Amino acid sequence: MDRLSCTGESNEGDLWTKHSIYKVPPYMFHPNKNAFEPKLVSIGPYHYGKPHLRSMEEQKHRALGHLLKRSNKPINDYMMILDDVLQNLMDSYEKLDDIWRDRNTFLELMILDGSFLLELLCSYSGIIEDYGINDPVFSCQGSFNILHNIISDDLMVENQLPLGVLERLLAVESDTMVEEEKNNKSLNKLVVGFFIPSMKPVPDIGGGLHMLDLVRKGMILGPRANTSRRLLSAVIRSASDLHDAGVEFRRSKTKSIRDITFSNSTVKQPITPKA
Repeated sequence: MDRLSCTGESNEGDLWTKHSIYKVPPYMFHPNKNAFEPKLVSIGPYHYGKPHLRSMEEQKHRALGHLLKRSNKPINDYMMILDDVLQNLMDSYEKLDDIWRDRNTFLELMILDGSFLLELLCSYSGIIEDYGINDPVFSCQGSFNILHNIISDDLMVENQLPLGVLERLLAVESDTMVEEEKNNKSLNKLVVGFFIPSMKPVPDIGGGLHMLDLVRKGMILGPRANTSRRLLSAVIRSASDLHDAGVEFRRSKTKSIRDITFSNSTVKQPITPKA
């Protein structure tokens, strides 16, 4: 009876307030069952180890190598600064499999994924230039091949990293541990500049939970984007990609090329005449 009377007397309410990264509930309907799954790179624990994402793990190790060499700091410096807040980082995730409850395993994931994201942001902003011109990921050459998939993956709700990971890695690399506000602004500029390159100047949006949260704040609080400028992330998707995302295609009533509409996830367009 004593044990039963204590039911509910836990700190689960406090734990829920720490969550900032969630799994999409299975009952949410979407025509494409893989709509919430990354196509190229896993960030965080939810999709780690899936066969089609394993090839990018090599790139994460390569990014960490560049970061360590350029900063001339031992990896222990990065491990220590994250270990101090490791439990808070774990609590950021709504659900963690048992494998990620191991501190060393989780810490390794945070360092590898955080390094990858930080190198990605810095390389495309022009801050760092120690990657080859034909680098398959961290160069303009890479952008033509895979960048649109990386951008899409990095904005998925299940594919996030607590922003504190990037803030602390950036602080160790730049020796600005005491300038937290400066680091926040620098990171905001990197993130918003990467995902919304037309937004200049980057608004003062304060801190954030993760990159997706910063991008959302930037879109809400920032100035209207100049749509006349070609965006780095503006990729023309194929009809099959749109269909996989839930877009339906139907024939419009006329054969006029101007008779193209999009409403309620349905594109209506004329049938292209055969040559």
